[in-house]
Amino acid sequence: MNYIFLFLALGVSSELFKKKTKMQLPSFKGTIETVHEMAGRARFIIPDLQYNEEKKSVIETEMMKIPGIKLIKVSTITGSLLIEYDDSKIQPILLFTAVIKILGLEHCITADKSSALSREFQVMRDSINTGIYEKSNGLVDLKSILTLTLGVSAFYFLIADKNKLSSKFTLLWWFSQMIFKA
Repeated sequence: MNYIFLFLALGVSSELFKKKTKMQLPSFKGTIETVHEMAGRARFIIPDLQYNEEKKSVIETEMMKIPGIKLIKVSTITGSLLIEYDDSKIQPILLFTAVIKILGLEHCITADKSSALSREFQVMRDSINTGIYEKSNGLVDLKSILTLTLGVSAFYFLIADKNKLSSKFTLLWWFSQMIFKA
């Protein structure tokens, strides 16, 4: 099942990548990046290879077992992997996939990615939640305060002002969603 997602991801990113440059191999920033590609030769930057002699020997040994591979050069200082191959015997995308499989990078490619800003908002929300929870000695947390505030506001506006019923029902809907999804 994971391989289906891997091949779909490779296909989609490959199509996106083709529009930007003439390279046909995809890149996954921070995991495996295609730096150079031409017939019979490809270079990748793979941060997992930096200062990792064990992975260097694994990739060299396993890749040389593939028919059509002429040369494998790994630089553990830069994390660079150079592959020279017979392009009449093997397609570049298969090399790319083999490198991913041998180094176990599938989880990095298929993992959900979030932006640095989203991660910071998550940390901030968790910190506020922890602060409220500890200050109230476990009585309330951020979600319960927001739910209570939303519910009180909805009922207040429903009773106080008979106009603009749609906004009140929207508040009630959000209130009910927060209560019943908890």
